[in-house]
Amino acid sequence: MQVCSRVDERFSRRARGDVAVRDFYTFIDLDKESNSTLEELLTKIEADAAPVLAWLANDFRRPSAWLSTDQREALDIFVAFQAVRGPRSRREIEVLGDYWAKSMVGGQIPDSELARLEFSPHQNDHIAYATEAMHRVTESLYLRPVSVVRLDRPVLWISDEPVVVEHDG
Repeated sequence: MQVCSRVDERFSRRARGDVAVRDFYTFIDLDKESNSTLEELLTKIEADAAPVLAWLANDFRRPSAWLSTDQREALDIFVAFQAVRGPRSRREIEVLGDYWAKSMVGGQIPDSELARLEFSPHQNDHIAYATEAMHRVTESLYLRPVSVVRLDRPVLWISDEPVVVEHDG
């Protein structure tokens, strides 16, 4: 697989297993055990959205056909989780956690030492945020129109951020 480094923009060949993120949605449960049940939830969300996405992508679908309430709900939940669950979202929480922690200990630790430290919230915090935010994002998506973008030629379009938000103006 060809991989482009975000740091130096160089391409290199990597095995798929070398670039995969492992245990991204694993959390520590109340019994202090690793728990990956969120993966099962995501599998269900993706399975519920798959027929809706296939229906939207169908060339023979009437453009004026409306999504049913169930279709719209499955699509909105899928898109909401895509928007709040990825690496960028986790990094935003890490940056905010680091900023908060440093602001709380400011003056107690020399600035030179504090600059070398990075405080990082536990992965459970990201999962808790994503599941809570997903509900709020889903509610706001329900009020927005759905657009289907068709590309004029075959292309692989892949990203860590698969949701595009279009702003007026």
